[in-house]
Amino acid sequence: MTLLDAIPEKELVALDTVIWIYVVEANPVFGPAANLFFSERLAKGLNQAGSSLLALGELLVQPLSLGNQNVADKYRLYFSPRENWQVWEVTRNVVERAASLRAKYRLKMIDALHLATAIENQAQFFLTNDEGFRKVTEIKILILVLCHNLIFG
Repeated sequence: MTLLDAIPEKELVALDTVIWIYVVEANPVFGPAANLFFSERLAKGLNQAGSSLLALGELLVQPLSLGNQNVADKYRLYFSPRENWQVWEVTRNVVERAASLRAKYRLKMIDALHLATAIENQAQFFLTNDEGFRKVTEIKILILVLCHNLIFG
C-alpha cells in the first residue's frame, strides 16, 4: 500500500515536523513519498494539510545553527497559510489536550503538542515517521517506512 492509497481524498492531513524535513531537504528514502503527497494531493486540491506553528520552530534550528539561510527561508516560506495548507496556532485547548495525550501515552511534550494541534483542528490523519505515535487512538496515525509501505496505528 502506498501513502496515497492510505489517505482518502478530501481528508485533512496533519504533517509532523519530519515530513517537512523529507520534502525540503530532499531525503532520498522518504522524500519521494512525501513529495508525492504534496504534488498529487495538496497541489491538486484533493486534500488539505496543516501543521502546528511549533513545527516551524523545530525546523529552523538545524539550518540556523549551520548558517544555512536558504533552507531556513524555505521553511519560513512553506509556513505561510495558503490554499490547501493551514498553519495552526497553539491555543489553551491545544495545550490542555497535549497534557492529556502526554499523560495517556507518555509522549514527549512537543509530540503531544503537534498531535493535539492536529486533533483540535479536526485533522483526520497525522502523517509522521515516528513509531512512538503508533499507540495513539484519537486520530488515524500514518507512519512512513522504508519502501513506502505504511504501518497503521
